[in-house]
Amino acid sequence: MNIEQLAGADLDYWTARAEGHIAELCGLHGLRYCRIDVYPDGHQFYQPTENWLLAAAIAHRRRYTQYPRLDRYNDATHQWVWLAEAQQNSQFHGQFVDASPRVAICRLRVAEAIAEGSLNVDREPVAREPDPVYEQLGISMMNDEQAFASFQRWKELCRPSAYSAVSTKEQS
Repeated sequence: MNIEQLAGADLDYWTARAEGHIAELCGLHGLRYCRIDVYPDGHQFYQPTENWLLAAAIAHRRRYTQYPRLDRYNDATHQWVWLAEAQQNSQFHGQFVDASPRVAICRLRVAEAIAEGSLNVDREPVAREPDPVYEQLGISMMNDEQAFASFQRWKELCRPSAYSAVSTKEQS
């Protein structure tokens, strides 16, 4: 596994595993996401690459150092990147660089867990396909009668004064 190439849901999955969560990759409507099992609440989305609260908690707990750095390339262009370092860990002194500080933190956490031996990477994750019945319920459309009945309920409950003139004109 090349940690430098991990991104998105795959990086979220391996970060969740490194943090000790029971995680799985799920797919729905062509998108992939990481889901963890949290006792007693059930399943939750886990996206530290997109959520600052999760990434910052990892960085604080593991005592990572983060700072921006200006990288120079061969064609004399400059780009600001974020560096995440594990300076306080006596067993692993690694660093990762990425345009997003959250991604750099997650990659560093996965590399640190592999180096410590607490993460087994022998088994590659397989995205679980959604249940067809659940997906059918999630994307089912209302027929015309259901849509009209829903509109009538909304009209009566929420906006009776706005449509009273329209309904009297339609009746006459």
